[in-house]
Amino acid sequence: MDFAALLGIGLLTGVTTVLFGFGGGFVAVPVVVWADSALGADAMRVATATSALVMVVNAAFATAVTPRRVLGALRGGGPLLVLLGVGASAGALAARHAPAGL
Repeated sequence: MDFAALLGIGLLTGVTTVLFGFGGGFVAVPVVVWADSALGADAMRVATATSALVMVVNAAFATAVTPRRVLGALRGGGPLLVLLGVGASAGALAARHAPAGL
């Protein structure tokens, strides 16, 4: 894939993420699969791992630049973490039992 095309897609993804709060995963994963299509079935694993790494870096950066008073206001959010954990577990269970063709 042409470097200029990848750069343009990356910039567009960044702009949509900043403007609308989305664009990273659902744009980046298919593009990485497309760009790494020579890897065959492993292209999806590489794309998913790349997307996960980007999310971890973005979350760490957002946490680092968030003022302490805002982070302090989030204390006591334990019930929210429980709900997030239940949702993540349900999603993982559903994905595990989904048909292979899906």
